[in-house]
Amino acid sequence: MGLGRLSHVGICVSDLERALAFWRDALGFRESKRLDVYGDGAETLMGIPDLDLRVAVLEREELHVQLLHYASPGHRGTGEPRPMNALGITHLSLEVDDLEAAISAVTAAGGRVLRSTRLRIEDTGRAAIFVTDPDGARIETRRGGVRGRPLKRPQAAPRDSRRPACSRASATGESGARDERAQAFRARTRSLRSCTSRVSC
Repeated sequence: MGLGRLSHVGICVSDLERALAFWRDALGFRESKRLDVYGDGAETLMGIPDLDLRVAVLEREELHVQLLHYASPGHRGTGEPRPMNALGITHLSLEVDDLEAAISAVTAAGGRVLRSTRLRIEDTGRAAIFVTDPDGARIETRRGGVRGRPLKRPQAAPRDSRRPACSRASATGESGARDERAQAFRARTRSLRSCTSRVSC
């Protein structure tokens, strides 16, 4: 099966205008159009009877987000952030130039900052923190991340592969074992010689 580019990500919201203000003002998305979705075909596709759906289509660079407000039959859920290990899509991730400014914008637009998730790596200048939209959708905001690579602490330099510590320890252990066997052999040899001398006498 040939797959094309990513079309969009859909996010269910309880208040379309509030969500639009957040995604536009705090996260820098631009509204491109609005849609009213209803009828038999839409109900079949969405799997929801009596559907009356309002959609705001947003864009930021190559990312397209659809904010979905179900006028009928309404939304489900409490608006609390889902655990990161819950099945399904967990979050979006956006790179920002100024993390503090992004946090302030999220708060001003009615979002929530999950301050316990903050990560800062002083020696690299990289940082990240999770925030949520007004309905609890998680968004990772990150500064200085490398595209396509996880944000993590630098690892220590690997040991010299030509002289690994485990090889030295192994060689030392083997040498010690050979010495013990040699000493035991010499002791048995001396004992046999002594015994032979006594018999001959």
